[in-house]
Amino acid sequence: MASSSDFRNALGISQEEAAMLLGVSRSQFSLFELGKRSLPTKAMVAYVEMWSYVQEKAKLDVDKNTHTALDKEKIKIALEAQLAEMQYKQKFLQKKIVATEVKYKKAQAALHLVDYLRNKSNPNQEDFIRLLEMNARKKMEKHGVVAQTKLQIELKSVVSYHKQLLDF
Repeated sequence: MASSSDFRNALGISQEEAAMLLGVSRSQFSLFELGKRSLPTKAMVAYVEMWSYVQEKAKLDVDKNTHTALDKEKIKIALEAQLAEMQYKQKFLQKKIVATEVKYKKAQAALHLVDYLRNKSNPNQEDFIRLLEMNARKKMEKHGVVAQTKLQIELKSVVSYHKQLLDF
């Protein structure tokens, strides 16, 4: 027979839970695991019965090597949800990329306006022109090539993940 920690792992329980199942104290079960003490007869019989049952079920699970119909349905639902989420993310990112490009072009146009206003040389508008230029440069930085590239990369990763889900 395998070790009692194998028994606990096969059952997916803690040392304390195993002791409770067998009707012994945790310290008594701990000593049993260490090979320093045996279990009472009643606990040992229960231990062997549970171990045999779990081992038999494990063999059947390995022999089947397939998912149950319920598992398949759960997987299908989860995949469909992931596919829907990826489609939403793709559309969202595509819209965000377009919006970012539009905002960048507007900021460029504002800078062209700044150049025009400066060439016109109206000293009364200099504060307004500086403010307009500062705002345009901030928008260009925020929506520039770096931001657009990050969004493109994120979109490519979402598309790739979506394709992997379809192949699954």
